Amino acid sequence: MIRTILTIALSIIFSISCFPQSLKNNLVGSWVKIKTTTLEGKDTCGNFGQSDDFLRISFSKRNITFSRTPWDRGDQIPYSIDHDTIITPMHKLNYAFQETYYYPEKIDSTDLILKTTYKGKSIIYYLKNQSSFRPHLIDNQFQFDNDTIIIVRAPAPIIQFSTKPYSNATASDRFFTLRPIFNSDMFFKEYICYNLYFNKKLEKDKYSKPIKVSFVIDYKGKVSQVHLIESFNEYYDKQIIKLIEKTDKKWIPLIIDSPDHSVKAIFTFLIIEKSTKE
Repeated sequence: MIRTILTIALSIIFSISCFPQSLKNNLVGSWVKIKTTTLEGKDTCGNFGQSDDFLRISFSKRNITFSRTPWDRGDQIPYSIDHDTIITPMHKLNYAFQETYYYPEKIDSTDLILKTTYKGKSIIYYLKNQSSFRPHLIDNQFQFDNDTIIIVRAPAPIIQFSTKPYSNATASDRFFTLRPIFNSDMFFKEYICYNLYFNKKLEKDKYSKPIKVSFVIDYKGKVSQVHLIESFNEYYDKQIIKLIEKTDKKWIPLIIDSPDHSVKAIFTFLIIEKSTKE
């Protein structure tokens, strides 16, 4: 009898101790957000924007990464698992930080549902395993028509002007497929924005014509065949082309599994100079 009780007790202890590791194994990978809702199922916002804003949450054995665009590496923080809860380093400072823990309500090979707290209210993230969305090869090349990146220049309180980038990536099917990632501490939109020189006057408070550029990324992350599809102004066209050329070998190919394959990436840029402070 004692031996039976001891066996049951050890079995329970073993299963409890193994659960965090099992959960971590199931989490490893990249998950893209489908939507963010309240407990009642209504669309809401979280720490990473509105329900329809793009978000990729990636788990390794030690770190969790939040990416707000499909082509950027994102922000990485360590995490731990306490029983059935994902804990971030800020969990003891919940009064100052939001989404300090995540509770998996469902996890399988394709779906992940995470419950957390934002601004004192419970919210739910619905995510899909990114491996569920397969890119298609056309003549040994993947092709992605990516986001429109908006570059805003406006007067600032201290310095004469400040420049900010905006990105419109959304939680829509065309952004769910894994694609090459810009391997830098700076997001791709920030890299372009903060390195663009505004020496040519622009019409105030009016968007420029689009500058649309395509380029090819090979299996080593090398950039080639930078091509101007739509032109706005030679001065700004040439700058953006040059900046893209300088991203050579700064892309992690990810989806390319053969030297014969490549990716054609297309980005659109809009420039606006505002007359008033933001």
